[in-house]
Amino acid sequence: MVRAALSRIAATSLSFILCLGYLLLFPFSSWGMTILIAIGAVILVIIGRPGEVITTSITTTVVMVVAGISPQHAWRQPILRLFDTLIGIAVGIAAAWIAKSLRNPNHFNESTLRTQKTQWSIMKETL
Repeated sequence: MVRAALSRIAATSLSFILCLGYLLLFPFSSWGMTILIAIGAVILVIIGRPGEVITTSITTTVVMVVAGISPQHAWRQPILRLFDTLIGIAVGIAAAWIAKSLRNPNHFNESTLRTQKTQWSIMKETL
């Protein structure tokens, strides 16, 4: 779970850097998008993370296509995509934690029992 989240952050971060840099300097073009995808793939292969090539390519494509559809303030698209990914990761981690807790219902019972015992011992000490 954490490994997948870190992989997603790494892939999105590279796409963020590439797209933001491009869109600050140039307007959307299909050739520019193609070049960004190629640069991202080469960088990831060189640093030994070929598993993130697909995620980076998809993220780059989404950001660039949306920037092409609405070219006003196109440089905002990479930033919005980065926040979208971070929110999605947070929701995924929270859902996994809740699912894990639901699979182990004794966790809640043990925690409640410890709390009750602690409250009881504090009450006895104060009386």
